[in-house]
Amino acid sequence: MSAIVWGYSDNEHGEDGWYGTLGTREEAIAEARAHYGLGAEDVCWICQGRVPSPREFVPSTDWITDHMGEQACDEVGEAADEWPPCSDVAAAELQQLLGDWAEKHCPLRFWVADGTPEAIGGKQ
Repeated sequence: MSAIVWGYSDNEHGEDGWYGTLGTREEAIAEARAHYGLGAEDVCWICQGRVPSPREFVPSTDWITDHMGEQACDEVGEAADEWPPCSDVAAAELQQLLGDWAEKHCPLRFWVADGTPEAIGGKQ
């Protein structure tokens, strides 16, 4: 399950990225105001997001076995057609192995905005 986080930006689209990995909306507002040195009349933007799992970025087993087959065909030609065979059980085992490896060795230093950006401050 992905962790819910909040971040802030000086623009609605977070064009330079959303800053902060904060636990609440209020923390995001406070950190944005401090970071940008904003008063009550100044506008900043906050947005909710999630920290994805590294396993979400692991290639599919189909991609891997297709690549293996292409490499083999480049090396030996048609003799490698239909290689490697990969059962559903073997594909699931490989996907689990890759996901576990990614979780262990590829910590994320980013999060994904999935909320609607909200303007804070300014004349409402």
